[in-house]
Amino acid sequence: MSPLRSLRQPTYFHLSRNTIRLPPSQITLRSRAFHATARREDVTAVFLSLPHSLLTALHEVMPWYAAIPASAVVMRGLLLWGLGLRSREVTVRFIGTEPLRNALRHQKIYEMRNEPVAEDTSKDMKNIQAALKKEVRQLDRRWDCSLRKQLVWGISSLPVYLVMSEVIRRMGDMKNGILGMMWIGMGLKDPDTSLHGVSLGTNEWYEPTFATEGMLWFPNLLEPDPNGYLPFIVSALMLFNVLTKGGKVQFRADPGPIQRAVRGVLIVVSLSVGVVCQEVPAGLMLYWATSTSTVILSNWFMDIKYPVPKGLNRCKRRLDILKPKPASKLPRKPLVRK
Repeated sequence: MSPLRSLRQPTYFHLSRNTIRLPPSQITLRSRAFHATARREDVTAVFLSLPHSLLTALHEVMPWYAAIPASAVVMRGLLLWGLGLRSREVTVRFIGTEPLRNALRHQKIYEMRNEPVAEDTSKDMKNIQAALKKEVRQLDRRWDCSLRKQLVWGISSLPVYLVMSEVIRRMGDMKNGILGMMWIGMGLKDPDTSLHGVSLGTNEWYEPTFATEGMLWFPNLLEPDPNGYLPFIVSALMLFNVLTKGGKVQFRADPGPIQRAVRGVLIVVSLSVGVVCQEVPAGLMLYWATSTSTVILSNWFMDIKYPVPKGLNRCKRRLDILKPKPASKLPRKPLVRK
């Protein structure tokens, strides 16, 4: 490269200093043109689009204080019709066939006692347990009452509630999720200085009418309940659901330690909701209260339509298979003279 060329200045240094410059308001920014394709949405928006359409359709005929509870009733009805009744039928058959499972267990114990004792007792116990599980699995398959089908009803309710809560959170442009609001209520997180419903960016789902279509003592659904009643109402409904018949469907006459522990955890969570959810907006608490009420009503409906059989649980008296007594210890019959 020649030295003259290396010392040559760029072209823009040769521009005249008297060049006219337009003000920024008159400058037209040129953007690159891409192919006209649809904007990509995240996976979460795809799952939330259907509940969002349901809420907006209900809002066309009723205000938000009625549309939010109506959406909870519709979602609970779809779950009950699709999964709840089927799961309750399976649960009723499972409880009805519990005596057969107990009989199979005692039969295996009787066979184990009559067989000669091997050197490795633990191996024999594993074989007996494997054979017992196989027979119980065949029994459940024959009566179509496997435990997996019973868990579908309980597992499906939580994702539906989380999806609907996320939709309401986005429509209200709430800054934190439910857990974040609980941390703020417990004092583990500093509250945001900005108010709910004030968006710094673009939120296509934001509904400003949340602030004016409340009811009774909470006219603004974007803000927490000013009196703090809604969290305690939800807490009372959850506690009622756990303590009443809807939360007492048991497979045994005496609940095991795991079932007692789960019930105790549910009671503690129900009691703590009223305290830790004081910072949750009224729109979310309104949906939570309606959803819990629909759970109680659906449990009562299933108890009437598919009652759980009673008197077929395990016997309270311990059933042990006794070995026959030897002939030397049997009572002798008195001799009768002719």
